[in-house]
Amino acid sequence: MNRVRFIFIALFVVCIQLAYAQSSEIDSIKKILPLSKGHEHFELLIELFKKNLGVNYDSALHYASLATIKARQIGDSLSIVKSYNAQGWTRMRLGSSLCIPDFEYALEIARRNDYQDQVKYLLNNLAISHNDFANYDKALEYHFQSLQLRQLEGKASDISVALNNIGLVYSNLLDYENALAYFQQSKDLKEKNGINYDLDRAYINIALTQFNLGDYDLALENISKVLEICNEGCNDEVQVEAYFALAKISMKKNLLSKARDELKKTVKIARRIGSNMYQSQALHLNAVIELEENSPNKALNYLNESQSTLVGTNLRDQTLNNYMLYVSIYNDLGDYQSASEYQQKYIELNREIFSGDLIKN
Repeated sequence: MNRVRFIFIALFVVCIQLAYAQSSEIDSIKKILPLSKGHEHFELLIELFKKNLGVNYDSALHYASLATIKARQIGDSLSIVKSYNAQGWTRMRLGSSLCIPDFEYALEIARRNDYQDQVKYLLNNLAISHNDFANYDKALEYHFQSLQLRQLEGKASDISVALNNIGLVYSNLLDYENALAYFQQSKDLKEKNGINYDLDRAYINIALTQFNLGDYDLALENISKVLEICNEGCNDEVQVEAYFALAKISMKKNLLSKARDELKKTVKIARRIGSNMYQSQALHLNAVIELEENSPNKALNYLNESQSTLVGTNLRDQTLNNYMLYVSIYNDLGDYQSASEYQQKYIELNREIFSGDLIKN
């Protein structure tokens, strides 16, 4: 555990240094932006989108939206595709279903102009967004289209991305054996070909799946590998995933104080980058801890905060989880009418999510 703590401290120092460098780069680009025109102006907007993506989603969305306007002014099809993909990606991270029409619009133009790389990326992003919004049949449909394209091209890094993302859908479907198989394939392909991109996330996903299968020691071992990878610097998105995973593992090992610490870090980073999903999930787990420690009123406060974070998003899976926890809390408080109301909400939303015919593979 001391080794893990040391890695966290080193990671914290490195990330502060990276944050200062990132801010300086953003300021430099913003200074020359008003002096640019045409394609140069568009490329600077896209660069500002990229730089802000790991810092704050609202700022990233601002520049992506400006890029869509500039792309349409220029009238360049590829620029339009890239800018709408950027705008959709940020909206997806903010939990807004408006990302789907962005991706669909860009995909239509990309297919019409035979931009195969963009088609591949957009299929992947459509799949991720449908997965986030619990439309699992559509998510698998788009992911397998994306995987087929990537396998035809034969690029290992691209194939590994598709395999990982298919694993995420199966994980949400609670099919952890299939999920683990796809995550392992993705990780093995990366390591076999010396691919470091998203290797940290591959270990996080494997750890979370092992956690769900009850292999808590193996899960902790793989999260420790993530921290080692991050020792040279990880962005906030990877950190928030790692801290959240460590919190879940700590809870199962009954290390509740440790779990609280990791959830606090998760919420702090999630708020900084604007991730409603991780903020809501972390607050939900805080509520679970309080309920387990016989503090239903504190649990209710955390859960209300979790649910308020979901307002204006389409994160139905987390809403479903919150409804079920409301049932437990209100039963514990003796408010059986409220418990019954949330039970009905849970049944209706669960039916809506899982009513589609899921793709079997």
